[in-house]
Amino acid sequence: TLSYTLSLHDALPICFPVTILNPNILMARNFIETIAAGHVSENPEELKRTLLLVSSALSDAYKNSREIISATRVEVIDSLGFVAAIESMANHYSALFDSPSMHLKHNLPARPEIDAEYASVAFSIIREAVHNSFKHSAGSKVCILITHTKMVNEYQVEIVDDGIGARATLSTHSHGIGVLEMRERALSLGSELRITNSNNRDTSRPGTKVAFSFPGKKRTITLSE
Repeated sequence: TLSYTLSLHDALPICFPVTILNPNILMARNFIETIAAGHVSENPEELKRTLLLVSSALSDAYKNSREIISATRVEVIDSLGFVAAIESMANHYSALFDSPSMHLKHNLPARPEIDAEYASVAFSIIREAVHNSFKHSAGSKVCILITHTKMVNEYQVEIVDDGIGARATLSTHSHGIGVLEMRERALSLGSELRITNSNNRDTSRPGTKVAFSFPGKKRTITLSE
């Protein structure tokens, strides 16, 4: 079913950074490939040092995995709140990767008045969009922008990168479960997911902008007779 597929897909943004991009795992893989290719010294002490480096790299990768899983699970909102959860996710991406660089800009209070269900859905969309930027954009920076309009208690969200652009990215991923997931969840917020280029002036690297909005509280509809 779609709901089961979406639930399974939710784990991918958590697993991807710590398996594909994690520098410790990449280091360990390089060591292992070197050993497998036979490009190692026959000196037992040197081989021992190499294996210890592999072990250390994998140990560090495991530690980083535990940290980022804790920081990006939707359930983290329950303990930290929406703002702190977004900040924690951004901080962990920044700590793990030099490129793309991770940036977060917002005007939110520490504890904004956001419906718990809406906060969870919005967090999931943001997490997926950030994951896509890190995986597909080939850019140098990713920025999360969240603006709160206090008068109407509405939140505008943008995830922007300076990579290869929405058209190039979506040409191979437009039918992926990730984009479908974000669109479905944006609709559940009463919003529309907008995916456009972030800088049309740069034709070679126009970047990608994912945008949506949502109200702080669920809107009630009164039917008049």
